[in-house]
Amino acid sequence: MVKPWLLFGVLPLLLSCAQSPVEASSSEAPSSIEETSQETSEGSFSSESSLDPSSSEGDSASSGEGSSFLSEEDPHHEASFYHCFKKSDFPSLNGGEASINGISFAYTSSPYFGQSSEGVQIGSSNRPQKDPFSLSFDLESGAKVLSFSAFIKGNGYSAEASCDGEVFSAKGKASKLEEFSSEGLSGSSFSLSLSASGKAAVYLYSLSLTFWIPDSCSFSPKTDEEEASAVVPGENGIPALDFPEKSEEEYYADVDLSLEGDALREELCRKSEGKKLQKYSSAKTMLPYIDENPSKPGYMRGFYDGDDLLARWDGSWNREHVWACAHLRNEDPNTDVRPGESTRGIGTDLHNLHASCLNANSLHSDKIFSSEAGKETFFPNLDLGFPHKGKGDFRGDVARTVFYMYATYPGLELVASLGDCAYKQMGDKDVLLSWNEIDPVDEAEKQRNERVYGYQGNRNPFVDHPELAAQVLA
Repeated sequence: MVKPWLLFGVLPLLLSCAQSPVEASSSEAPSSIEETSQETSEGSFSSESSLDPSSSEGDSASSGEGSSFLSEEDPHHEASFYHCFKKSDFPSLNGGEASINGISFAYTSSPYFGQSSEGVQIGSSNRPQKDPFSLSFDLESGAKVLSFSAFIKGNGYSAEASCDGEVFSAKGKASKLEEFSSEGLSGSSFSLSLSASGKAAVYLYSLSLTFWIPDSCSFSPKTDEEEASAVVPGENGIPALDFPEKSEEEYYADVDLSLEGDALREELCRKSEGKKLQKYSSAKTMLPYIDENPSKPGYMRGFYDGDDLLARWDGSWNREHVWACAHLRNEDPNTDVRPGESTRGIGTDLHNLHASCLNANSLHSDKIFSSEAGKETFFPNLDLGFPHKGKGDFRGDVARTVFYMYATYPGLELVASLGDCAYKQMGDKDVLLSWNEIDPVDEAEKQRNERVYGYQGNRNPFVDHPELAAQVLA
């Protein structure tokens, strides 16, 4: 539409020109944006727009002063941003700027930021988030947001996203992470606003964005995947090995592997008596080497979910006890065996400690293992209920770790279901035996066994000889 105030200058000029058909200006904004949206029962929201972000008709948003619209024929590329949020991303409760993976976010104030397995906790019951918490950014000339996806948790949260004034909203009421997303966007500005219901907190786990970027644009968003450092014992903070290499044949030369039942269990226990248990704090620097993914040097394979974890202690992963600490009290049921940083003991055995992302670690908690997840059980190959990119079967890894603990520490019990002595029991025994068969030993497990030996001086016999599980439990 022509602005009224322009007529005074434009009308005389038009009258002086020869009359001819006049084409509509290519800069005229489209009359409307056709959009479909749906909110699921889980509180997940998605929106798709028919607007092509690369078409000239879709450039209703400003791309910066003095800039001309760039069409899909112009040299361009698409790029992705992904970040799993941490408390450290927001150093000031008063709000400010957070530079994350190539994007400069402006964030508003909050009375409380906390770290959780569900990402960053915003607000709390004691310090509620009375005003919406907001993240926002503006792109440099020409770049456009194409889509977003955020994973959020909160009992009664409200979420609102805006892309150049186009608003999307969702409400959540479940106690698990939910996806809030939209595609078909075309805008140079973006904001995400979160509100908690009452005095409850809201959790922001992750944000994914895709962009349309002209090749002439310097904007370069990134994902959380960082450049990995070399993982070499004795270098870059990785402790040197305490035990020289020894072949399997040499190691088991004095072990009668033909035994069965308790006799074999005692034999394997005897073989591990000379192990050197490390301090719990040492696992922070030993696990990056022990759990290094042989297919991706510099990264660990996160236990249970298979996600890539940078092979360094950065607070993004935990030291997961596969045989849970709550079930390691083989003497006094009232004894707390959760290790302190200087502890050396049953709770610091490196064969039982695995690098695991915060979410996966939290989900396992102190549950025993079973083919179905429940209130007191955990199934590592079930959909874990949070976004992750990794894959892999960890059932066999779990089983052989549990068998190791059972054979190494007298007093521990392996059962089908927890009884009166749950403080020293793990299971399900029959399920674990089946997992040992279903998921055979792989290269990552073999490498791990060798590297634990380098620090601790003993091997997991069930990795070297998986058939021993049936013999011990015969």
